[in-house]
Amino acid sequence: MIASSCSSSRILQESRTVEETKIERDTVLSSASSLNSNVLKRDAIEQQAKLSTLYGIDSAFIGKHGVHDLLKLAKERYETALKLQKLGMEDSSAVEFERAIEVLNDLSYCPDVLGNRKFVKLSKEIIRDYKKYIRASQNLAPASSVFALREKLAQIVDTIHVKGNWPKSETVLKTTIPLVMNRYVRENLRFFQTRGRSYMQNWIYRSGKYIPMMKTIFRKEHVPPELAYLSLPESGLNPKARSWANAVGLWQFIRSTGARYGLRSNWWYDERRDPVLSTEAAGRLLKNLHDQLGNWYLAIAAYDCGDIAVNWAIRRAHGSRNFWKIMRYLPWETRNYVPQYIAVTLIAMSPKKFGFDGKVTTTPIAYDTVTVPADVELNVLSRVTGVDLDSLISLNPMLIHPITPPNFRDGFFLKVPIGTARLFAENYSRFAASERPVWMYHTVRRGETLSGIASHYGMSLGRLMGLNHLRGSLIRPGMRLYVVYSYARYRGETAGRTGRPSVGFHRVRMGETLGQIALAYGVTVHDLRVWNGIPGSFIRAGQSLRVAPPRSDEGKRADVYAEGSGSKAVYRVKRGDSLWEIAKKFGVSMTDLRVWNGNPTELRPGQLIVISN
Repeated sequence: MIASSCSSSRILQESRTVEETKIERDTVLSSASSLNSNVLKRDAIEQQAKLSTLYGIDSAFIGKHGVHDLLKLAKERYETALKLQKLGMEDSSAVEFERAIEVLNDLSYCPDVLGNRKFVKLSKEIIRDYKKYIRASQNLAPASSVFALREKLAQIVDTIHVKGNWPKSETVLKTTIPLVMNRYVRENLRFFQTRGRSYMQNWIYRSGKYIPMMKTIFRKEHVPPELAYLSLPESGLNPKARSWANAVGLWQFIRSTGARYGLRSNWWYDERRDPVLSTEAAGRLLKNLHDQLGNWYLAIAAYDCGDIAVNWAIRRAHGSRNFWKIMRYLPWETRNYVPQYIAVTLIAMSPKKFGFDGKVTTTPIAYDTVTVPADVELNVLSRVTGVDLDSLISLNPMLIHPITPPNFRDGFFLKVPIGTARLFAENYSRFAASERPVWMYHTVRRGETLSGIASHYGMSLGRLMGLNHLRGSLIRPGMRLYVVYSYARYRGETAGRTGRPSVGFHRVRMGETLGQIALAYGVTVHDLRVWNGIPGSFIRAGQSLRVAPPRSDEGKRADVYAEGSGSKAVYRVKRGDSLWEIAKKFGVSMTDLRVWNGNPTELRPGQLIVISN
């Protein structure tokens, strides 16, 4: 009787536990669903924040409140991922991990965010727990990124034990870089034929878009063309891919290495995401590593972990340059990198041989280039030219935001679908300047309402609230709001101003930027910088700016002035000046400065130096 009672009690307890687990699962799923239902709203806000840019200022409009909100969103997704993982819902957990990382990736472009302690701490926690999840899972969830795949692939080395110090290898394909077969390569092949099959098949489908271009560039750089397949496990052939170590693009350059190979990166655009430029840089980097280390296997390993780590491994292996001998001395994440490359290349070059569909579903990347002004949104360009917006975004992955970057004095080179350049130019020539948007600050004054401010700038209330991450209509005097309105309205307001110092000058108002002032007076930002000796974009309220060319007698006395009616600008050298200091002051390169001035060997006080051509 007692046993029966205990048994009933245990069954009842188990029943309650099952019911509680079901309720908890439903609660988490409901929370995830609610979170997902808000994703569209949040994503709209994030996209608006990305468009919230000031003319001539290399900074974000997101601000501290926006960063706080996005960090909160990333944390919500992270916490949901942990709850789903605890409930055994691994695929759903992976989705939330990836979404959390995606928010952090977007935030990583914000100026100074890498110095934000909360951002750094949350990033480390999410990636640490996601790695634990990946290592503990037998299979990767469908939503897992290529970086989760690489984490899983790195585990292969832990499952293989070979006799002696290195595996026996035999060459199976005699390319410039010998493709060999051994236990490590076989395990990687097996992985891609089973658990990683969907990744490999997708890469084969997509390879038609970029691989032909990559092979052509690598041949020009004297790099084996088959190295183009290294981009498959590097980025999954996604030019916007961003790793957990903040490496970006098809070839996964970190910012410092990218800059060393000529890839510029800022809040507006990232050349690491440009397929052609990044491939050229990758070719040069691989060639340099090969020249330094002596063979391609070591160059491939160094591409992943750096030449310092490879040289250290060579020393540990008593000077051997055989990859298989030094393999165990490389960082854990790199040990499987070369076998992984060999396996992927073997499959990509002969997909049917390894049981894959060899069909390629994408055509080689091809485009025309047109020159358009800075600070124009791609959706506006699409509307006035008739060129598909998705095509513009797809062909220009270097743009962080769907807007042409500021400070391109001679215009921005925009890629458009091949064969559409002429139509684009003809339609754009009829594009009224009055349609150009103007971004600026509005400082709230006492008595103003949010709806009144929105009405004044011709914006919807929802647009104004979304732009500034406002969840309610409460505002206070002194608050700065980001607004956008038409050039025609701005020009009309500017024309009616009073209090200018004199003809040809402009008194800066609070919140104004060089780009807005340049638009109002029909000049360029570059002109304003030259006429006023401004090396950057910083101006202050109350400052008097020249908005017309100086008279000839003033030009003779000025340090910086416009020469003739063209755009050429000239600087008068002062005692102690050097080419490097002048280049830094005016934001131009030393190379350009030398070319424009006939490669001068020395500078003299009073000498005239061309600072733009």
